[in-house]
Amino acid sequence: IVLAGRFVFGMGGETLTVAQSTYTAKWFKGAELATAFGVCLSFSRLGSAVNFDVSPWVVDQFGGAGFGGFTAAMYAGVITCVISLMCNVVLNILDHRAEKMKERSSFNRIESEDDSDVEEEVKLSDVWTFPVTVWLIFLITICFYSTVFVWLQNGVQFVQQRYGIDEKHAAFLMSLPYTVSAAAFPVF
Repeated sequence: IVLAGRFVFGMGGETLTVAQSTYTAKWFKGAELATAFGVCLSFSRLGSAVNFDVSPWVVDQFGGAGFGGFTAAMYAGVITCVISLMCNVVLNILDHRAEKMKERSSFNRIESEDDSDVEEEVKLSDVWTFPVTVWLIFLITICFYSTVFVWLQNGVQFVQQRYGIDEKHAAFLMSLPYTVSAAAFPVF
């Protein structure tokens, strides 16, 4: 069941990022958009760091309970996902209400000349017109994420075996890249 849940969560993770980016691009423009994307990415990384640090703690705290620490950690993940779902429902309601208010209102935000409401038509065939540099960026990003995420998923066990430290400390070490990237976002 855990593997099936991990598969479903993995399938939804990337679509969640696309939806999150769509909402962000819808409500922020210009320099605000870059900052909003940075904040979203920082919270995502911070969530991963918290997962690395909290999961072993939950396993230790509930290890002697009737259903075991691993099961407690899974339930903690389920509760987190349910809270996320509820936040998403609230966001959808607020977004829908804002769209209705925007349609009814005669007052529109004063837009700069480069910030027009004209929407460009996008077609799937436009993909073939991307320059080579864009395709290289796609390739670099895919290669980077496919190696880094695999390392981060298996890194706790590697650090435990290689350096002979316990799971809590190994998880803390593996959470450091996420924590540093989330904390360094406002600076860089």
